[in-house]
Amino acid sequence: MPRTIFRKRFRSMRLAMLAATVLAVGLAIGTFLVVQVWATGYIKNTYISEEKKIEREAEYARELQEYVINKGISSEDVALLAEWAQSNRYLYVMIHKDDKLLFETGKYGEEEKKPESSETEGEDDTTGEIPEDTENPPEDTDVDPDDLTEENPKQEESDSIGSGITVDMPSREELMKYAREKGAHLITVSDGSVLVSMADFSEYFYYDLTNITAMISAVVILLTVVLLYSHGVTRRISLIAKDVSLVAEGDMDHSIRSDGKDELGRLSRDVESMRSAMLENVKKEREAMDANAELVTSMSHDIRTPLTVLLGYLDIMKLHSPDEEMTSYINASEKTALRLKKMSDDMFNYFLLFGGGATDVEIEEYDAYTLFDQMLSEHILLLNEQGYNVLSDVSDMHPGSLTVLTDANYLKRIIENILSNVLKYADATKPVYLSGRVEGDALCLSLTNSILDDTTNAESNGIGLKTCRKLASEMGAEIFTNENNDTYTLTLKMPVKVTKEKK
Repeated sequence: MPRTIFRKRFRSMRLAMLAATVLAVGLAIGTFLVVQVWATGYIKNTYISEEKKIEREAEYARELQEYVINKGISSEDVALLAEWAQSNRYLYVMIHKDDKLLFETGKYGEEEKKPESSETEGEDDTTGEIPEDTENPPEDTDVDPDDLTEENPKQEESDSIGSGITVDMPSREELMKYAREKGAHLITVSDGSVLVSMADFSEYFYYDLTNITAMISAVVILLTVVLLYSHGVTRRISLIAKDVSLVAEGDMDHSIRSDGKDELGRLSRDVESMRSAMLENVKKEREAMDANAELVTSMSHDIRTPLTVLLGYLDIMKLHSPDEEMTSYINASEKTALRLKKMSDDMFNYFLLFGGGATDVEIEEYDAYTLFDQMLSEHILLLNEQGYNVLSDVSDMHPGSLTVLTDANYLKRIIENILSNVLKYADATKPVYLSGRVEGDALCLSLTNSILDDTTNAESNGIGLKTCRKLASEMGAEIFTNENNDTYTLTLKMPVKVTKEKK
């Protein structure tokens, strides 16, 4: 409930937190006062009423009488009497016999420690005359409150009979005065009888308990309000984080929930606005890509159709035995048409890869030696026919020794593009090196050639190499290039599995 109130009414989390703190402190103080006032009132009005106190002290007297009878205690067994008295923590007891103080709460242990050297010291235990009227025992001259002065520090030290956790216990003279006023109880012992004066002060225990309970209740209320507010804040943060994570994982249609007028509410609304804007941009981008795809497809068709017709015308012209000059023009036109067709094919493939077209990759396992022998042999033969000297070193590949993981169609397109570039840019007067080596769990196929000095006719826009890199990336391979002075090296790195050790 508190978190709902704060979320709806406050525009600032700082103010909401301050309000929650003030509310928590106010409720804690109110709880403390209610518990303390109610419990204290009950103790004063009921527990320590004159009737209740008399009943408790009479009960203590009956317990003492039963204890004396069961133990067979005499007036000389002061230690046993003291044991009973000390077992009742919140009871002040004085025991007299024949005008002699046998025991007093808080002083018995001290008297036991004093050396018994003379009868005079024994006389110090007497506290005055006890009249025959047992209801009004005489005052104890040893503990007369009038004698507690600054000049008598020893009596000040012995004045305390203990203390509680949150309250101070009554002084000895206060309890002594009360015990004398209420009279003494006659307890029969084995050798006669003793007079027992009592003062029950167990209400101080309940005062102590009341204060502790009130403080604990106040702390619990304080923590409850603060934790409820904190839980509300953390829960809202968790919900926002969950929504954002779903959007980040690709579910752009999932909306960000927003509530409240504070910083978290504004943050969630801003994130939702950003999501909506991104979704709109993606939608527009898809529409633009679809439009571009339609345009490129149309252009590719429009370009290929006249080029095909032109190539057909050139083939027909060759059949009519033209003269040498006409033949040169026909051959130049044919080369130009083929180059235009190749460029249009590259442009179309580039768009399919980088323009959002589908790339259905089908990774399969092939024997590396067999696959590359089929794909490279035809191109190597073509290069040899064109006057290139191809030196091949694929000693790391043997039939059945390596299994390459690739898409055969993509790999074929990559190799065709790479080796066709040799015809455009490589110097035919210098060797072309083709090598295959295994590095860890990858097969590296490298092609090295010298760069042709005259590249006037070798027009390039870099689309072919970019397309090859994209194709290689789609099937988990990589392409690296290095140009050093007049030497160009291209390396195709593909994942493989070693199926048989090389002999």
